[in-house]
Amino acid sequence: MELTKRLLTLACDIQTVAPAFILGGGTAVMFRYHHWESTDFDFFFRK
Repeated sequence: MELTKRLLTLACDIQTVAPAFILGGGTAVMFRYHHWESTDFDFFFRK
């Protein structure tokens, strides 16, 4: 759970620097539904 909190903090920091990027894939599902702990990010660029 500590890793998840650190990942969420990092994702929020990245969003403030690069707002065109969005979090997707399994990591987004993890944060949305608290289903499992992910160790990577899936970022997508808004066009």
